[in-house]
Amino acid sequence: MDHRTFHLAAVHELIGERAGFAPVLWGELSGMPLPDLLSVLAHSQRTGLLLVRAKEGSERALGVVRGQVTWAASSEPGERDPRDVAYGLVRLHSGQFTFLRTPDGALPDTGGLSAQELLLDGLRRLDEESKARPAAKGRIAG
Repeated sequence: MDHRTFHLAAVHELIGERAGFAPVLWGELSGMPLPDLLSVLAHSQRTGLLLVRAKEGSERALGVVRGQVTWAASSEPGERDPRDVAYGLVRLHSGQFTFLRTPDGALPDTGGLSAQELLLDGLRRLDEESKARPAAKGRIAG
């Protein structure tokens, strides 16, 4: 997936006419699930822009600076902050991703959240959601 074909306006605003954004890792989510990918970015303290397009067409992006998520955007209306975007990413099982190396200063470098913390929070929320589903199925409509 080429970042120029990404439709998320916030990504185009961030990249603008800057040079130096280069794909360094890309693939299918079925081969590299997002929890694994986020874990690698956190542990290796990578800096770059992670772009993800789900199979159904939604798009999400995370700006990562030395393993900290400092910027996030999503095409999903309910996903406004980095925690919600990360949760949306953890829920995906199919689609494509690209991790772009970014030029110095392209991403905000303050107030980041640990990618590992976001991953764990997303997995916790996913677990809570899956536990709530069977309870909702077991209710009898009154």
